[in-house]
Amino acid sequence: MQATIHRQQLRLVLLILVGLITALFLLGIGTAAAQGPETGIICTSGTLNGSNRTISLATTTGYIGTPDDNVVFMWGYAEDGQPFQHPSPNLCVNEGETVTIILHNTLPADTSIIFPGQNNVLANGVAAQPQFDGGGNLTSMTDVATANGGSVTYSFVAENPGTFVYQSGTDPDKQVRLGLFGALIVRPVGHPDWVNNALDGLGQPLNTFHPDREFMIMLSEIDPLLNQAVERGRPFDMNNYHPRYWLINGRGFPDSLAPNFAP
Repeated sequence: MQATIHRQQLRLVLLILVGLITALFLLGIGTAAAQGPETGIICTSGTLNGSNRTISLATTTGYIGTPDDNVVFMWGYAEDGQPFQHPSPNLCVNEGETVTIILHNTLPADTSIIFPGQNNVLANGVAAQPQFDGGGNLTSMTDVATANGGSVTYSFVAENPGTFVYQSGTDPDKQVRLGLFGALIVRPVGHPDWVNNALDGLGQPLNTFHPDREFMIMLSEIDPLLNQAVERGRPFDMNNYHPRYWLINGRGFPDSLAPNFAP
């Protein structure tokens, strides 16, 4: 009699577990469908008021999995109020818009953003001030969001259509490798199916694509020892940096073949 009761209890527990797993699976599918397409680029576009676009970002921390079952601590930018993601959001704007990007910093270190390819970038209303070494290499930005709660507001007119990178301008050798980077996509005005405004000798666009089938490849690398040191609050000598993972859009093979929002 006791054994029969135990078997019935076990069946009930198994049924409950199967039900929970099914519910979570269906919930995951519904969430993915609501957030965007299964393949291709997912845009973060902020809010548009006339020709002024505002995007709020916050620095976050999180973890990514690797194909060898390792788990790596990362930094990242995320849309303000949203969870960590890697790589950071694809910021999509239109040519001619005045773009304002507000950065809130939750990290225990000063950080910033630079926008290569964009002209006349302002930080808190004045010209952004990058710092370079004697070899012309960026070493830091003077306009930063200070550690543990600081913020800074950047603005520029998106004059040049194309695909660009945005990334940390503070200790970039370290912070970019920790995950503070993403893509900035500037759409040609009136031509959402053009990559940029380049024309051939006959006045035809050199590079067109179908907006519903848009893909991007962003390459990055990770030395997990750097990430581990940062997670534990320990120093790391960047002279010892040695990448062990090479990622496509934040994933290593075979995860790089999975659709958006895959578990």
